[in-house]
Amino acid sequence: MSSDLGFNRLDNSDVYMVEWIDGTLPVSEWQFLEDLSTPEPVHCTSVGFLVHEDTEILVLAPNVGDTIPRQASGLIRIPMCSVTKTTLLTDKG
Repeated sequence: MSSDLGFNRLDNSDVYMVEWIDGTLPVSEWQFLEDLSTPEPVHCTSVGFLVHEDTEILVLAPNVGDTIPRQASGLIRIPMCSVTKTTLLTDKG
Protein backbone atom coordinates (compact mmCIF):
# COMPACT_ATOMS: atom_id res chain seq x y z
CA MET A 1 0.00 0.00 0.00
CA SER A 2 1.05 3.56 -0.64
CA SER A 3 1.95 6.22 1.91
CA ASP A 4 1.53 9.30 -0.30
CA LEU A 5 -1.40 11.02 -1.96
CA GLY A 6 -2.03 9.47 -5.34
CA PHE A 7 -4.68 11.57 -7.04
CA ASN A 8 -2.55 12.19 -10.14
CA ARG A 9 -1.44 8.57 -10.58
CA LEU A 10 -4.67 6.62 -10.20
CA ASP A 11 -4.12 4.83 -13.50
CA ASN A 12 -1.51 2.77 -11.64
CA SER A 13 -3.27 2.67 -8.27
CA ASP A 14 -4.62 -0.43 -6.65
CA VAL A 15 -8.25 -1.06 -5.78
CA TYR A 16 -8.85 -2.46 -2.31
CA MET A 17 -11.73 -3.89 -0.35
CA VAL A 18 -11.42 -2.75 3.25
CA GLU A 19 -13.31 -4.34 6.10
CA TRP A 20 -13.63 -2.14 9.17
CA ILE A 21 -15.64 -1.47 12.30
CA ASP A 22 -17.59 1.76 12.75
CA GLY A 23 -19.41 3.14 15.75
CA THR A 24 -23.07 4.00 15.76
CA LEU A 25 -24.55 7.46 15.33
CA PRO A 26 -25.07 9.56 18.47
CA VAL A 27 -28.55 9.39 19.96
CA SER A 28 -29.87 12.94 19.89
CA GLU A 29 -32.76 12.67 22.32
CA TRP A 30 -32.48 12.51 26.10
CA GLN A 31 -32.72 9.06 27.62
CA PHE A 32 -32.43 7.59 31.08
CA LEU A 33 -29.11 5.82 31.57
CA GLU A 34 -30.86 2.89 33.22
CA ASP A 35 -32.70 2.31 29.91
CA LEU A 36 -29.54 2.46 27.83
CA SER A 37 -29.13 -0.54 25.56
CA THR A 38 -25.68 -1.83 24.63
CA PRO A 39 -24.82 -0.41 21.20
CA GLU A 40 -23.49 -2.81 18.60
CA PRO A 41 -20.60 -1.80 16.34
CA VAL A 42 -21.30 -1.67 12.62
CA HIS A 43 -19.19 -4.02 10.46
CA CYS A 44 -18.52 -2.18 7.18
CA THR A 45 -17.01 -3.11 3.82
CA SER A 46 -15.76 -0.38 1.49
CA VAL A 47 -14.15 -0.60 -1.96
CA GLY A 48 -12.12 2.01 -3.83
CA PHE A 49 -8.81 3.28 -5.10
CA LEU A 50 -6.28 3.60 -2.29
CA VAL A 51 -5.29 7.27 -2.41
CA HIS A 52 -3.66 7.64 1.01
CA GLU A 53 -2.46 5.50 3.86
CA ASP A 54 -0.38 6.26 6.92
CA THR A 55 -0.23 4.96 10.48
CA GLU A 56 -3.45 6.78 11.44
CA ILE A 57 -5.78 6.78 8.44
CA LEU A 58 -6.59 5.02 5.18
CA VAL A 59 -8.43 6.90 2.40
CA LEU A 60 -10.36 5.22 -0.41
CA ALA A 61 -11.76 6.99 -3.48
CA PRO A 62 -14.76 5.05 -4.81
CA ASN A 63 -15.45 7.64 -7.54
CA VAL A 64 -12.70 9.04 -9.76
CA GLY A 65 -13.05 11.43 -12.67
CA ASP A 66 -10.97 11.24 -15.85
CA THR A 67 -9.68 14.80 -15.47
CA ILE A 68 -6.09 15.94 -15.13
CA PRO A 69 -5.38 16.71 -12.38
CA ARG A 70 -7.51 13.89 -11.02
CA GLN A 71 -10.71 14.52 -9.09
CA ALA A 72 -12.48 12.18 -6.71
CA SER A 73 -15.74 12.27 -4.77
CA GLY A 74 -17.14 10.29 -1.90
CA LEU A 75 -13.76 9.86 -0.21
CA ILE A 76 -13.93 7.33 2.60
CA ARG A 77 -11.63 8.11 5.52
CA ILE A 78 -11.14 5.09 7.77
CA PRO A 79 -9.10 5.23 10.99
CA MET A 80 -6.42 2.52 10.86
CA CYS A 81 -7.42 1.32 14.34
CA SER A 82 -10.82 0.37 12.84
CA VAL A 83 -9.45 -1.65 9.91
CA THR A 84 -9.83 -5.42 10.35
CA LYS A 85 -8.85 -6.63 6.87
CA THR A 86 -7.67 -5.31 3.50
CA THR A 87 -7.92 -7.25 0.26
CA LEU A 88 -6.22 -6.22 -2.99
CA LEU A 89 -8.76 -6.53 -5.82
CA THR A 90 -6.58 -5.52 -8.78
CA ASP A 91 -4.17 -7.85 -10.55
CA LYS A 92 -1.38 -6.15 -12.47
CA GLY A 93 0.12 -9.43 -13.61
